[in-house]
Amino acid sequence: MISSSSNTTDIDNENDTFYGWVCPGKGQPLEWRKLPLKSFEDDNVEIAITHCGICATDLHVMNSDWGPTDYPFVGGHEIVGTITKIGKDITQFSIGDYVGIGAHCDSCHQCKECKNNQENVCRQGPRRTITGYWSNGDKIYGGFGTKWRGKSHFVFKIPMDLINHYGGGLCTSFFCAGIATFAPLKKQGVKKGSVVGVIGIGKNELIQYNSFPFPPLLSFHAFKFQLLYTYLIGGLGHFAIQWAKALGAKVIVFSTSNEKRKDAEMLGADGFILTSNNTGGSNPYLLLSHMILCTSFGIHDFDWSYYLSLMEPNGIFILTTAPEAFLNGIPVHLILQRQISMVGAAVGSPKEIQEMLLFVKEHLHEIKPWIEKIYSMDQMEEAIQVVKKGQAKYRVVLEVENS
Repeated sequence: MISSSSNTTDIDNENDTFYGWVCPGKGQPLEWRKLPLKSFEDDNVEIAITHCGICATDLHVMNSDWGPTDYPFVGGHEIVGTITKIGKDITQFSIGDYVGIGAHCDSCHQCKECKNNQENVCRQGPRRTITGYWSNGDKIYGGFGTKWRGKSHFVFKIPMDLINHYGGGLCTSFFCAGIATFAPLKKQGVKKGSVVGVIGIGKNELIQYNSFPFPPLLSFHAFKFQLLYTYLIGGLGHFAIQWAKALGAKVIVFSTSNEKRKDAEMLGADGFILTSNNTGGSNPYLLLSHMILCTSFGIHDFDWSYYLSLMEPNGIFILTTAPEAFLNGIPVHLILQRQISMVGAAVGSPKEIQEMLLFVKEHLHEIKPWIEKIYSMDQMEEAIQVVKKGQAKYRVVLEVENS
């Protein structure tokens, strides 16, 4: 249920406010109301939002699934809009530029990783676009609203070729599912001659598990994993197929559902393997140079021996998702004998996002985000239900009317 509210207490300056879908507390209906933007600083930009994607992550945080959420909460980390205000230190943007913002909005800028263009693994923990506080103490709000204001370093100019070809709505998904798969495939050397296995095409839905004993990583304290861990599937696989093909690789899709076969073919896959029919036998597509895991999986029913046996010597297995508990059942002898590398992927850095946008510009007719539907902002409840029920193929987008 979604309700409206005219609560504007202590918010008087219209220039420093926005309207958005606010979750006031766990289990409470969303309210369309006014909130303050962050204080404007010299390295900031302000954006009139035109579109924002809905990711299952937004709904998890809204519901305090990853530890107590600091309400009021405004989700949305796949933001596209036009710049309406720039700080005096800004030289790379102009008023009217189309830009996007993804999962991260700031970092410490001081650690080794930040200084080496790896802000997505900042040792202090990159600030998330939908939760936490800016360095000046102002509360962070996401893109389910009319405006966004923040640090220019994590804002990306979208080439007009992309806007003209896709429209702002389709561009939103590049900043989440898109970069989460482009970055690791590019980083791990997928190219012409590679044979990439994609596990799961995916859909944007909620998957809930009973427990997840996840240890803290560095000082990534923004998300506090407790007795409940909820993971999302957000259409990563449909991007992974297209990226790998555009990079010149041959792509084989692995899925538990034969219903995904047609989609895999339409996305350009060279082969499709129904894993529910797996009997442990050989396969004509062996061996794989890379394999990317794009769907949720359980520790007890994931056949590590089967998948790793498909890897060629020095192959690379990429993890973009996590199970409900620590990994087990991995055949270490096979990893040693074939020198297989297992690597993680943490979305992508600002530099990688810029590289992705330029790559898309060069491959406009090879890459196409699949969007279930573009909903107006006043259809928020309907759009959320589509995500909750796993009905999206493969992303859901909100549009700000008269933007």
